[in-house]
Amino acid sequence: MLTNIREPIEKGLVIAEQDNFVRTVLAAIPEQALEQGVYTSDSIEKRFESVYEKCKSLALNPCSDGIFKSALSKVYSKVFIWSLPPKYNTVGEFMEHGTAGMNDSELLVQAHHFIHQKCLEPAVLCMLELCGMPRTLAEGWLEEARLLLEVRQASLTLTSYAQTRLLGSIF
Repeated sequence: MLTNIREPIEKGLVIAEQDNFVRTVLAAIPEQALEQGVYTSDSIEKRFESVYEKCKSLALNPCSDGIFKSALSKVYSKVFIWSLPPKYNTVGEFMEHGTAGMNDSELLVQAHHFIHQKCLEPAVLCMLELCGMPRTLAEGWLEEARLLLEVRQASLTLTSYAQTRLLGSIF
């Protein structure tokens, strides 16, 4: 589900006419997000499941170097046990070690784990590391997730700024 953000952003620009910080943060929101809106976190998570299923069938042969190997990858992926545990159970572990040495199958399992934990940022980091056809299949989802994360970051920045200003006026 798309959420229209143009109207709230335009109202924020009017309200914060004299505040350069707020205007700068609001101006940094991508035009694409203003034009088309952003998907909700729930929509991004649901869409991930579809992308995950498509990527799984190609993850065992990410570079797609031939029709035979691609077909074999699809057949093998139907048999392959995709209930492997993620390499990292927590975001902290993942951020400490990163994606180094992980293949596409491991990256997909890890991203799936983070999506189910409602941790979009590390899931996106995993999906960004995919290569070949799985990466191509994930491009649309990655773009939608990027827009949501950029708008979310701007929102958190403005919320922190407003709280700081409020505390400053109290003390």
